[in-house]
Amino acid sequence: MFASASMEPLDVITPEQLAKQMGWSAKRIRKLARELGACRILGNRMRLTRDDVEAILEATKPKPLGPPVRPRDIFQRPSVRLPDVTYEDLVRMREAAKRKKEAEQRSQRVQQRARMPRAKRPPKE
Repeated sequence: MFASASMEPLDVITPEQLAKQMGWSAKRIRKLARELGACRILGNRMRLTRDDVEAILEATKPKPLGPPVRPRDIFQRPSVRLPDVTYEDLVRMREAAKRKKEAEQRSQRVQQRARMPRAKRPPKE
């Protein structure tokens, strides 16, 4: 057995305590800790060690996006070539799409009418 004098107490806190200290939500800390594997769970209790807290804090640091783009760099980059399409071609494509959509709507209306039961005529007296 271990001697109780040789064991050091662990610095352990709950996600709620960390949330209160950092001003974050406990739910977000629990989710992040699970995703990172930076937690200790026994039953339905979660505890965070000092290393777990450091891992969570490291994961929440913003990542640099890359070097900033200066306005003069935009004009020095090779230009993107647009497709050779005229205005009339664009109008034709738009009208074709509109006709296709209208045809689909007509088809749906016809199918809906076909599914409707016929009205019964009153019996002749």
